[in-house]
Amino acid sequence: MREAWRAIVTPEVPFIAADAKGEEVHFAAARDRLAGRVVLTGFLGDETWDRVPGVVHRDVVRGDLTRYDGGGLSLSEYRLWAGFLHCPVPFMGARQIRDIHRITHARAMAAWRLGGAYDRPICRRILEEAGVPRRAAGQGKRMTAVLLFHRTTFLSPTSLSDFLGWLADRAHAWRARGWRPPTPAVLGPTPLQRAASAFAGVLRWAAAPAPELLWDVRSLAERLRTAALREPLFAHVFPWALERAKARYRRSA
Repeated sequence: MREAWRAIVTPEVPFIAADAKGEEVHFAAARDRLAGRVVLTGFLGDETWDRVPGVVHRDVVRGDLTRYDGGGLSLSEYRLWAGFLHCPVPFMGARQIRDIHRITHARAMAAWRLGGAYDRPICRRILEEAGVPRRAAGQGKRMTAVLLFHRTTFLSPTSLSDFLGWLADRAHAWRARGWRPPTPAVLGPTPLQRAASAFAGVLRWAAAPAPELLWDVRSLAERLRTAALREPLFAHVFPWALERAKARYRRSA
């Protein structure tokens, strides 16, 4: 049911209005189960618990426990609409990522370091010592973030229709300033985007043998891959979502 949110009327509005990205929009499909609850999430789990942290700047995993991106921020508006508290577990009782990583790589944790692309010894030890079998959890990461700025996962049908109408209604404002209005259609990849996608694939292949060492190469590959999939019209969805969110508050005032 991961795509159930796409059947809701303009579900992206509160998520995009909160952080201009809306990656947690899939939570919209669980609204009835969220009201009055505390929702536990794993934001910053990669950099906190993984043996080989994700593609981030080295200082992030060597310093204090700080955010390096806006992961989870899009929930800040929606949690008010749905009525729940958001609690990211990696932040509970933690202060410095470097201390957590020291434990991860300690000799005493060797039995719970299994290798591979998804290896979180601290989490695994807690689960196994609580009686959870090794094969029952932690075998891989199933990412749920919805990348609305990708062409393949752009706005849901009702939101796209409303957004394109919003763009058309404002075309005169662009022309009045001597600008060309955005094309009211979802565009395909440009030649430059196709080239970036191919180059990203080469870089990811080159970095695969040594993920611990080739951080910069992996980072560049991910940035190129994102650029290759980006939908040009996404640049205008933030003001659209803000207007729709403001209208909702006016109606409820």
